[in-house]
Amino acid sequence: MSALDLIVKQGKALYVGISNYKAPEAKKAIHMLKKMGTPCLIHQPKYSMYERWVEDGLLDLLGKEGVGCIPFSPLAQGLLTNKYLKGIPRNSRAAKSHGFLQKMLLQKSALTS
Repeated sequence: MSALDLIVKQGKALYVGISNYKAPEAKKAIHMLKKMGTPCLIHQPKYSMYERWVEDGLLDLLGKEGVGCIPFSPLAQGLLTNKYLKGIPRNSRAAKSHGFLQKMLLQKSALTS
């Protein structure tokens, strides 16, 4: 938070935001920034039908603190579209053995088994 505050005070940024902080950490970060005189204007969480952790207090906190919310990956990197209905292309990031898409595909297949 000190680095974000410094960037604003040096004139390198006009505003600051945070990303993917759960409610307790977000509250701490927002209050730290406010205390330093650099309000947090936006929080960018991963949020989709698969990623719903923001509903566990984060959205309420952001509303109370007057911090905006701009989610990313609302279509779960293509899993909530028809993109992978005919399989996963070998050269796509979904074909890699690590990361979000593989985790979601494994969970999805476990639910349908």
